[in-house]
Formats: sequence, C-alpha cells, structure tokens
Amino acid sequence: KQILAHLDGRMSLDEAIEQVKIRTRRYAKQQRTWLRRFRALPRAVWLDASETDAQTLVHKAFDAIMARAATPGAAGGPGASIGADSSRSS
Repeated sequence: KQILAHLDGRMSLDEAIEQVKIRTRRYAKQQRTWLRRFRALPRAVWLDASETDAQTLVHKAFDAIMARAATPGAAGGPGASIGADSSRSS
C-alpha cells in the first residue's frame, strides 16, 4: 500500500519505507497479543513444531484431537483448540 502511494507520487520513498516499518511492527504486536490470548484458553493444546516434520505434526495434532474427543464433555466448545508453535517446547 505504501509503495503504491510512493509510485503514485503521494508519498516519498523515505516516507513509504518508514510507514512500512511502522505498520509491520504494529502488525507483529497485534499477532503477539492475539497469540497470548489464544494460549490462555484453558483447553488449548500446544505442539512443539521446532524439530518436527509436517507429517509428524499432523499425526500429533490428530492424536490430540482424538484424545479430546474421547474425554467426556470435551468435544468442541471454546478452547478446544490445537495450535502449533515453533518457539515453545513441550
């Protein structure tokens, strides 16, 4: 968006670069905030993806889903989420 504004003459290149930096930082902060809230869900399950290939990760996620489904009262609902995070270890 900022580069297009520069190409259209509505913004200098320096302004466009600065705006890209600012908006990227803001977006990253929004993502961190969202992830922090998501992790706080009591039934969320996190899988360590840092040293796992995609196929193994899929199997682990499926196993976690099936374990939740087998637990009485665990099917669906808020917090019945499974996430993958390459920065956390199990």
